[in-house]
Amino acid sequence: MKVCLFSHEYPPFTFGGVGSVCSDIVSGLVTEGIDVTLVCGGYDFSIIQPFDNLTVIRLPTNVSAPRISFIYNCYKNQNSLIKLIEKNDVTHIWSSIGLFVNYIRKNSIKPIVCNVHALPYPDLKVLLKTPISTLTPEKYLGGLSEFPFAHYQMNTMLKNADHIVVSGNHTIVDALKTYKIPLNKFTVIPNGIDLDDPLFTFVDKNNEDSKTIVFCGRLTWIKGVAYLIKAFNIFVKENKDYTLKIIGGGEMEAYCKRLVDQFKLNKSVIFTGLVTRKRAIEEIVNSKFLALPSLNENGPTVAWEAMSVKRPIIAFDLPFAKDFIKDGYNGLLAKNLDVNSYAEKMNILISDNNYRKQLGMNAYSYIFKFHNMKKNIKKYFEIYNDML
Repeated sequence: MKVCLFSHEYPPFTFGGVGSVCSDIVSGLVTEGIDVTLVCGGYDFSIIQPFDNLTVIRLPTNVSAPRISFIYNCYKNQNSLIKLIEKNDVTHIWSSIGLFVNYIRKNSIKPIVCNVHALPYPDLKVLLKTPISTLTPEKYLGGLSEFPFAHYQMNTMLKNADHIVVSGNHTIVDALKTYKIPLNKFTVIPNGIDLDDPLFTFVDKNNEDSKTIVFCGRLTWIKGVAYLIKAFNIFVKENKDYTLKIIGGGEMEAYCKRLVDQFKLNKSVIFTGLVTRKRAIEEIVNSKFLALPSLNENGPTVAWEAMSVKRPIIAFDLPFAKDFIKDGYNGLLAKNLDVNSYAEKMNILISDNNYRKQLGMNAYSYIFKFHNMKKNIKKYFEIYNDML
């Protein structure tokens, strides 16, 4: 079987979870003997063949607007890409590139499978309920102006797909409410982790002496970093020896740094900027737990990575978090958008090593059962066969 896969992110050209998960799925497909041609973003145009059954074609992609510039370059190379698609059995879209999916649909008879990582309408609802004090006015207005295009693009992609894969049940509920897509077009396949990857060999490392809490993700308003900084400001008053490491970059970075200055937390909060996946996982391993203050997600890869190294997570009590966190069993859920409640949960995890360890063990068991990449690859293989 031959699969042509599209993703604007693929290591080392990656900015968030999409790149990491795409890397794992490509690795899994190649290991299973499936021929994969990956069309992805990059700093320059290149074609390499790292394995006999993997060809990676990179299109020049602007880091400031990776999705839009990736779509533009797909159109720019449309004739060559259609010829490439026709040489494969299945087209698998791993990015929100709805406009180009529409072009593929019109010019190719090959079945199209699309992965959906986030839906614009739920994000818009969250934005409208979010206090402007937690994000910049420019970003608030920008989020409103971006919605029509994002909504149109997602609607185009969903309608042109032969099958749609989402990583959580709550995404199907949101999709059915917003878009008129038949339920039988959807399959839930949680984003997986390759537990045999050397990146995850730290699972039994002792972290009892750690005084670090880690956030890892894009610094955008939807990730709720402002809430985390406010919660940490409450927490650190009684735990002055603790450090919060914020890993990642994005348009909210300057605002978050101003917030840190305002609370006089410069010695307690460290901004690392973008780091490699290996470094990010090492930072999580060396921490007490992962802070995941997101306002909405669709299968946060960093959560699976943290749970894979037996680190519990604190999130807000929101639908996406309930998909994978059972409060008090494999993580903790704070009251929705309540920074005092979040700080309280942080205190619970640092005060009881045995309890935190048990949550971490349960988190790992959950990943092994539901997010094991080897199991997930078989599900994708079944979808490909059904499409054919």
